[in-house]
Amino acid sequence: MNSTVKRAIQFESEFKYDAARELIQAALAKKPTDKDLLCEELILGCFNWEERTAADRFKEISGASREGVLYGILSKHFAAVQAMYAKLGKTDDVLETYAAQFPLSDKETAGVKLSACLIVKNESQFLGQCLESVKGIVDEIVVVDTGSTDDTVAIAESFGAKIAHFAWCNDFSAARNVSLKEATGDWALWIDADEALDANSVEMIRQAIVRPHFGGYNLEIVNFVADDKPEEQFVHRLLRLFQRRDGVQFTEPIHEQIAPSLKTLGLPWMHLPEAKLWHYGYKHEVMESKGKIERTLSILESRLNENPNDPFQWFNLANTHIVAKNFKEAAAAAEKTVAMMSPSDEFAPLAYQVWMTSLNELGNSLAAAEVAELARERGTESILIEFELANALAKLGNWSRALEAIQRSLSMEWPIHLAGDRSIQAFKRHALQGQILAQLGRIEEALESMDYAVQNAPNHTSLQLARGVLYRHLGRDAEASADFNAVSDDPYFGVEARLHLGQLETKKYNFKGAADIFRSAWLLDPQSDDAWSYWCEALEASNDDTALLRAYEELFEHRAADARLLTNYGRALERAGKEEEALDCFARAIQVDEEDANAYFNGGDVLYRLGRYEDAANWYQNGLKIAPEQAAGWFVFGNALAQLNYTDAALRCYDEVLRIDPHHAGAKYNRSVVAA
Repeated sequence: MNSTVKRAIQFESEFKYDAARELIQAALAKKPTDKDLLCEELILGCFNWEERTAADRFKEISGASREGVLYGILSKHFAAVQAMYAKLGKTDDVLETYAAQFPLSDKETAGVKLSACLIVKNESQFLGQCLESVKGIVDEIVVVDTGSTDDTVAIAESFGAKIAHFAWCNDFSAARNVSLKEATGDWALWIDADEALDANSVEMIRQAIVRPHFGGYNLEIVNFVADDKPEEQFVHRLLRLFQRRDGVQFTEPIHEQIAPSLKTLGLPWMHLPEAKLWHYGYKHEVMESKGKIERTLSILESRLNENPNDPFQWFNLANTHIVAKNFKEAAAAAEKTVAMMSPSDEFAPLAYQVWMTSLNELGNSLAAAEVAELARERGTESILIEFELANALAKLGNWSRALEAIQRSLSMEWPIHLAGDRSIQAFKRHALQGQILAQLGRIEEALESMDYAVQNAPNHTSLQLARGVLYRHLGRDAEASADFNAVSDDPYFGVEARLHLGQLETKKYNFKGAADIFRSAWLLDPQSDDAWSYWCEALEASNDDTALLRAYEELFEHRAADARLLTNYGRALERAGKEEEALDCFARAIQVDEEDANAYFNGGDVLYRLGRYEDAANWYQNGLKIAPEQAAGWFVFGNALAQLNYTDAALRCYDEVLRIDPHHAGAKYNRSVVAA
């Protein structure tokens, strides 16, 4: 065996198949007929699912030092395919030829029996959906119950599951190893009750388990993290499909793994494209109802007390804290993770992002930007890091640098091994770019980015609202109205959408229609001062004094009347010709807040118009004690005194007006008249 093959075998033992293949192919370019090199190329091809090619070329490597290894791979593979075809009732003459060419020895078997292995506790909400998703692919279902008090066990039994019981001891691996012990399959599919196997994964799994030269396969796990937004997905890969053989077992009490035992046995694994699990248990309502966060934190903290130098568990702790919105704790745990981890760790990009996100949420975006620089210095670049850097720079108002960062994120692909918030790739980075471009005044470009985000996240009403605002900026009112109407019933953004709709009606001088819309916005949130103010302004513009008074009456049913509201109500009463009620209202405002100068001035105005000049003068005087720099107050005070023939006092008032505002034309004129 030549040295190149030996080096390739070393790479294979480290699961570095791409490096091994590059090495062999380079050597074959120089020695294209070397049987040992050809044999190794065909062995590597089997780990790329090219077994039939290897079988067709097997005669070329007769006498190679590793011929027996290749024969063993092919014989087990074709025997497994035969077993799968028999199970499915299929036939294939070509397959039979291959199987006859590479028969198994009498001592060997290649089974394809698949066991679904679950541990459960009070999972009646999701278990039926889970078991329904696997019943067409698995040969048996093994359910280990850890103390259910609902009908979980009955549901499992209705699917013909084999039931075992386990006394919970805060160790997920211990419970899962019981499920492996109870199973009888050649392969195990590890699935949780709140997950479901994607229907399109079945054929891929069947192809996977006819390849016993693999120890297992990573499946993509799509975690739905928002209760009402299916496009909000956190995606990661985990070894969920694996051979059930001696020595294969779970390790770690939480965030348990099967990969370490496969590695010990020298069994490789690969990512299984197009095979995925849908996970519903990360939705906020589910996490809260099951107390998952508290349980997870407790086990992680216990594990870290035993082994404080485990970067993977520090990462898991940081991730759990950020899910719980414990941002201070998440930042601290992520910082520890980064200090201990290797840049080559698969979770490295996400660890940096968790740290940055936590800092951004804590209002320390400058520190978040510094973390991105640290990641770059240590050789970690990622779509996640650039996205969070853009977010940090946007929060700092550094829009030009934020645009550079988000465009770097947009130029990056999502690597197959990367775990994280997949919605960043799908729409969030486009939405953030739109926000940044809008701040830079590049509205047309911003609209293009936001439109892409809306198309890819139709349930995100915040994005549709933002697009509507951009349409308004461009004067495309019809399109803006369509977006605002689509959002108008949203519990979070409906008020803002209706305010925009009302403003568009105001722009068309449809004050009555605007008032109706603003009222509907206020009814959604009676604490919204903006909705209330716009409603009143529209009613005033439409000269509907009766409706305006009713509006105040509705308001006072929902909140206590403060001095400002009472003063405005008094002005509305005066507009409606109810001067005495208006005066009572201003008096109530003063009772609520003796320092409310506006109530005094408005009351003085009513009294002045009623010809009650002495009372008016008293109200103005009291208001000016509170707001002595109010030029308009001095002016009407002077007018009231002039009506009472207090000439000298009136002149002093006009002088005060001109001291405050030397260009006040009314004061100049009235002073000249009174002085004459």
